[in-house]
Amino acid sequence: MFSLDGLKPVDLSPRLKARSYLVDGTLLEGNTDPNGKPWVMREGRFPGDNSLFKLYGAPPGGDEVWPQERQSTHHGVHIQGGGGHISHWAGVPDDMKGLWEMPTETFMGPAGVCNLKNLTPEPAAERGDYPAGRVREGDPRGLEIKPEHLSHVEKGDVVLLTSPFEEVERPWLSAETCSWLVSDRQIKMLGIGPGILWQYLQKAEAPGNSPVKRVLLGANVPIVQPLVNIDTLTKDRVFYVSLPLRMTKMEASFTRALAFEEV
Repeated sequence: MFSLDGLKPVDLSPRLKARSYLVDGTLLEGNTDPNGKPWVMREGRFPGDNSLFKLYGAPPGGDEVWPQERQSTHHGVHIQGGGGHISHWAGVPDDMKGLWEMPTETFMGPAGVCNLKNLTPEPAAERGDYPAGRVREGDPRGLEIKPEHLSHVEKGDVVLLTSPFEEVERPWLSAETCSWLVSDRQIKMLGIGPGILWQYLQKAEAPGNSPVKRVLLGANVPIVQPLVNIDTLTKDRVFYVSLPLRMTKMEASFTRALAFEEV
């Protein structure tokens, strides 16, 4: 029989609180996800039994923290695949899958925990390869994440990345390292926590735009982010689970991310 004896669950999803419009006119303030996106909901009544429900989105006309009426499944911790998300980009593979086409085991399994706290930023004069952000000569820049920094990753793993650094001091994930994770380590999913630069060159001309998405999603390796608490894990290896909703044509999905570590 399956048992969690000897394992401690660690929640890698933050606790979010929606900014909520209640039917009695009350407005409850909320917080934002780690990417700074707010959650806005409005309450309603079901006439069948007078129960209450909440709609995911701002009231008609918008809200001061979220001016659009609707929100997307890219708010909060979410998994994104390539199919239906970047399928229209020039130069992506034709066989890219959507989340709904990936086997369940894609989203769970042994995971290598990589807390890159030792990748101390170096002065800008010595670093000419940082892909994003303007820095002055002498200011610190984050280092490129290379295969030798990911020693805890084994073949077929989920990979969990984090660091304590912020802004231009964050270590960054290159296309070359992503290619190594795909071809050599054959990872099944990448989980990204705080302190990792992975979204850059987003406005560059194709096929030079968003290299991390291109390499990973193009190889049918989904990305789950923004995770938290990776730095609290005490083991280099854990068992990870985060399942997307089973919905066709859903290019991203909310998820609850959990790591189980031995105690």
